[in-house]
Amino acid sequence: MFVLKSFNKRQTSFHKAKKQLRATFLADILWYNKDKHFMPKSIYSIGFALIILSICITINLYNMINYNTIEINRGIMHHINAKVKGQEHGSVKYETTAFDIDDTIKATIRQRLVTAAGKDSRAFELEIGNDSNGTFFDYANNIKSLDEKAFIKASKNIADLLADSQTRNNIPGGVFILLDCIYNNQSVYIVFKAELHEALTHRIRNGKSKIEVLKDIFLSPSQRLYKIGILSEKSNSKIKNKVKSINDFTCFLFDEQFRIDGSKPAEYFYKDFLGFSIDKNAKIQTARFYNLTYDFIVNKIPEGERAPLLDALKTEYITNVKTTISPKDFSKNYISDGVLRDLYDGDIADDLPSTITKDSALIQSQIDRKKIFFPNTISVSGKAKEFEENVKIISDNQELKNIRQDNNYTIIRIKGKPFGDA
Repeated sequence: MFVLKSFNKRQTSFHKAKKQLRATFLADILWYNKDKHFMPKSIYSIGFALIILSICITINLYNMINYNTIEINRGIMHHINAKVKGQEHGSVKYETTAFDIDDTIKATIRQRLVTAAGKDSRAFELEIGNDSNGTFFDYANNIKSLDEKAFIKASKNIADLLADSQTRNNIPGGVFILLDCIYNNQSVYIVFKAELHEALTHRIRNGKSKIEVLKDIFLSPSQRLYKIGILSEKSNSKIKNKVKSINDFTCFLFDEQFRIDGSKPAEYFYKDFLGFSIDKNAKIQTARFYNLTYDFIVNKIPEGERAPLLDALKTEYITNVKTTISPKDFSKNYISDGVLRDLYDGDIADDLPSTITKDSALIQSQIDRKKIFFPNTISVSGKAKEFEENVKIISDNQELKNIRQDNNYTIIRIKGKPFGDA
């Protein structure tokens, strides 16, 4: 029998505080007590910690882009056709000239970039994983030095890469946009893949109110309808007007449709088209480890053995002060059954980096919640602290009788026994 107490208490987000201390070695300088307050290990740690944080903030600001002030020099658009039956991939309908960019268009593009970059859970700094001949990096890294004719040719080559990456019928077509930009005297190359859609508009014609259909619109505020890849020259890059290496650039991905269920951002876009790599992105790999492991425990581990494993999984993020996670160490330490351990290693651990730097930004809401499972796909969940204070399983008849006389509680009857919590 479940009893829930009516309770409403504001919970402080410890995660917001933790995010300010992302340098892994700060674990040796600061600690947090049971009340989740950061404290210095010694008085000498304070000054050193402030110096380290200042350096970290300076490095981050050094490479950040303020999209409100980015200068858009030129742009070109091509049409991407979805793959159809009988084709190996999508195709391109080329434009032959760059498009005019007035101030209104620039403002709209900047606003889309600002909004996308502000979606912390869907904006990722990645690495350039493929810089060989004929890749996005190969065609894009020196666009600023190209004349108009060469710029158009490079844009066609990059559009071909996008079409070639669309090998599934369910990947929609749309428009490809390439922008040649400057920020703080450094080159920034931006590509959009935007889906076409329709909308309605209102006009007054001949004194009458009209609702009209706008067809083939793109880059509307709906972020689900576009993806963005960015190649940004590092501020400390000194080579001018020459072909550069991947060490001279930072790359970013904005993908609103990225899900935190253990999957990846649209692989065709970030990997096959852009040649970016997510292997060292802590946010993505932390989320993949947590969600893939969670699903494995719920679906593969016998009911009576799930609760300790789910607790161990959360412990990795709540109380374990280590700054890294090893998927194979997790299976070795917590999955006692050899067959299940081998299954986990083969299906999960081998598909993840051997060591993952913790960054729980994408899964913090899951970590902060507690859930108890029952048969027939029924579960009860809530914020962990409030859950512990207000929800209890009652098995004593006398206690149940006492609770019935208290209007502060709600009694819920659920058929079956709980078989795990997380």
